Amino acid sequence: MFKRLVRCAIRAGHVTPEAVAFATDDGLLHDLQAHDATGLARALRERRLAKRAVDIPAAALPAPAADWPAQDPDLVERVEAKLARDAGIAPGELFLDFPVKPGLLDLELPLVRRDGSVTHLGGPELAAHLGLARVGAELYATARRLRVLVLKPARLDPGYVAELVTRPKAAIDGWL
Repeated sequence: MFKRLVRCAIRAGHVTPEAVAFATDDGLLHDLQAHDATGLARALRERRLAKRAVDIPAAALPAPAADWPAQDPDLVERVEAKLARDAGIAPGELFLDFPVKPGLLDLELPLVRRDGSVTHLGGPELAAHLGLARVGAELYATARRLRVLVLKPARLDPGYVAELVTRPKAAIDGWL
């Protein structure tokens, strides 16, 4: 909800990305509320938060997720609007949440060799020595969740949503 508010405010010119970077959450929410016609800022301030309508582990998706949910927020908003209409609620009352944290376990570790010298392991070297790349990928796949949140009760088919996020961007553009 907060991300949507900030994106809308930047798009409308009510706030700049630089102002967002330096603002406190409370100060930013206060500023956003002054220009919010959607009611999201007030709902956030009053803790009337969107509720989960769909919650699916990424590992349960029928295929690997496409990259558009993480890389194209404008497309995500259009998909959210269509899903909302299909579910019988207004656009802006549904949020697709599928966070991406590919560098979850990106580390750089100092390694003391037997001769006392120190080298830093990171990236491929670290993966070779500790197997963290494989562990990180498995942890990420099992911890990541696809969620759809709604401000009003709505019925959504979880299988349909799961299949939707696996479609390539071109297919989503055609679906819209």
